[in-house]
Amino acid sequence: MDKSKIIETETKELLAGAKQLEERFIQLVEALLSVPPDLGILTDDPLFFDNRSFDCIPLVENCVKALTALPAVTPPPCKIQRSQYNDVKGRLEGLISDFAGLQENINTVLNPATEAVTKTGQLLIITGKIPFIIADMVFMKLECEKIKQAMDL
Repeated sequence: MDKSKIIETETKELLAGAKQLEERFIQLVEALLSVPPDLGILTDDPLFFDNRSFDCIPLVENCVKALTALPAVTPPPCKIQRSQYNDVKGRLEGLISDFAGLQENINTVLNPATEAVTKTGQLLIITGKIPFIIADMVFMKLECEKIKQAMDL
């Protein structure tokens, strides 16, 4: 497969994956910000953040495959830069790491023995981090859109 086709395929998959992740987090924030908070999304998927980590792994692989298709150095005038994929890959790897801690918060919330005050505190931690997670998704989508435009996909 020629290198431009690899970049095209990996970018499309990366964009689709970022959109899907963003949708899951928008659903989560809507549920948690409802009054009273709707924990159904978490009880239906008690490994919510672990599962989102698993969703990120193929997206990291998309970045790696695109990077291998690009030259080792992309000069500044190039429309597609290695830094775009490296930035997205770095954010995904950061999310995978963050999700481990957030899963612990979910486990506390879902534990019936946990006091209500503690559950509320854990939910506040989770909802406080979601805007940053969504911002990472928006960044990834924008980078993919820039690459698609550069390739005239």
